[in-house]
Amino acid sequence: MSTILLMFLLLGAPDKPLGRPASADVLFRYLPTNADLVLTVDSGTYVPTLYKRFDELAKQPFVTGSPAFLRQLSWARRKLDDQIAEWKQVFGVDVRRASRFVSLALRFVGPELEPQGILVIGGAIPQQTARALARTMRLEKKMQRVGKALLFLADRRSKPGVGWLPGGTLLIGTDAELLRAAKLSGTPKAPQNSLIAKLRTMHGPSVLMSAAFSPPAALKNKIEPEMPSFLRNLLRDFDAIAVSVTPRKMMLKSFSSSSPVLERHKRFFSALGSFVKASHFVAKGMISMVDGLLYDSMTTKPAWFRALSDQRAALVRYLGKMLPDRSIKARVSVKGGHFVQLEVEGATVSLPMFAIFGVGFSFMGFSRPHQVRTVTHPVAPKPIRRSHP
Repeated sequence: MSTILLMFLLLGAPDKPLGRPASADVLFRYLPTNADLVLTVDSGTYVPTLYKRFDELAKQPFVTGSPAFLRQLSWARRKLDDQIAEWKQVFGVDVRRASRFVSLALRFVGPELEPQGILVIGGAIPQQTARALARTMRLEKKMQRVGKALLFLADRRSKPGVGWLPGGTLLIGTDAELLRAAKLSGTPKAPQNSLIAKLRTMHGPSVLMSAAFSPPAALKNKIEPEMPSFLRNLLRDFDAIAVSVTPRKMMLKSFSSSSPVLERHKRFFSALGSFVKASHFVAKGMISMVDGLLYDSMTTKPAWFRALSDQRAALVRYLGKMLPDRSIKARVSVKGGHFVQLEVEGATVSLPMFAIFGVGFSFMGFSRPHQVRTVTHPVAPKPIRRSHP
């Protein structure tokens, strides 16, 4: 039941940004340029959209007519509301309205590959939120000003710290030194081969989410043995991978200095593109399958199943509305001999995302190494016991 609820919420991808999304200069301004992982999210769109989907779901006949489904939805909404209310009480901020964007940059350092980085929450975060957060870290007496920034930093370099800037931007660093080194005035110029520079080339006025990952060699060596063989073969020798998402377009890029790796990823991206182009037909087929499965409520089925069966027509209409029949275009190209990219456009982004992850996890499941138990037999015959006279 929880899985079904999550699916309904995820299918409701934002149709358009709410307000004006943050520019690339704002998103990447305070992030270290040597990061191994970078992530940005338009929280000013995603959070209100999530609440909108909750409200829409709660009014659907297949929810109101199913007590079990309604209980699950009410429980999930209550948990979310309680968490937001707790944050507001402790930190003095309503994240539903105050957060405009979230940016994260991490590096994996040392023999233990410890993640270090900065989390940036921009929008209208009040100064009291930074002070309250610093108080929970016992840093309220460690306040200092760097330009216009207000910093709460521990004496030891390896301790986390908090920063706040006028305009409502909150910075949380795993390492106080990272906050000191952050460019608190002026936009840092990222090196051409950095993840930030790569994401900048993919950033547009309606990007809802972007991410890039370039694992250091030590991290690759650590995680590769644990990977399914499918992923291990696919990701071997790549330099970086990046993705950006808008309401009607998704771009996926793989970077490598190796021609064979680019060719391998080009072929894989072409396969993903074919799956994505067919995804809306697959979705329509799945809706028809749901329609057929729910046609007969059958008394042997659980109560929630029978309740959904009674509201089968409403459920099918809702799913059809969430997954409109639109043509999807997918293009694969190799650019400059340095990266291969897959561009998908023409449909709600939830469709290609489900197609890509569905195909990926299917391959991962089939490609997992299985242990084969071998049967061994003794080579030498058992010794013969001789009876003594």
